[in-house]
Amino acid sequence: MYSWSTKRKIAIEMGVLFLLYTALGISVEAIFTGIGDIIRNELAGNSFDPILPCRVSLWIIPVYGLSATIAFAIIDAYLPRLFSWPWWIRGLIYMVVIYSFEFVWALALESLLGIQVWNYEDSEYRIWRYINPYFCVVWFVFGFALEKVKVYILPRLLKS
Repeated sequence: MYSWSTKRKIAIEMGVLFLLYTALGISVEAIFTGIGDIIRNELAGNSFDPILPCRVSLWIIPVYGLSATIAFAIIDAYLPRLFSWPWWIRGLIYMVVIYSFEFVWALALESLLGIQVWNYEDSEYRIWRYINPYFCVVWFVFGFALEKVKVYILPRLLKS
């Protein structure tokens, strides 16, 4: 089994990853919803709001933080060479994994708490209300942002 120092190192790494993934997720969510609202308001003929409001639910913390931390722990355990695979295969894997977590979280939050953090009922592209294939490019690219956090940023933060 693992020694105490190895367990401690893994716990610290997982904690730091959780915080980094959460910060990245909240930031991207804020930017994405803010830009989306600007575009929707412009198309609707509404005046520009210089405050640049955005919408981010605090439920995004476990959605992004836990999902990415768990996903990359599984990758480390079962696909340790994934980062050397061709970029397009990794991107497709990231996209499918993100959509899977998005579906599971949306279903769980609605079933257990009766809330909908996101709902794509208005989209003609939706799948089961919780998945919007329209965002596939966003999730494809976002997976690489998460990968960079794991591969490049985390080791530099934990270097000591």
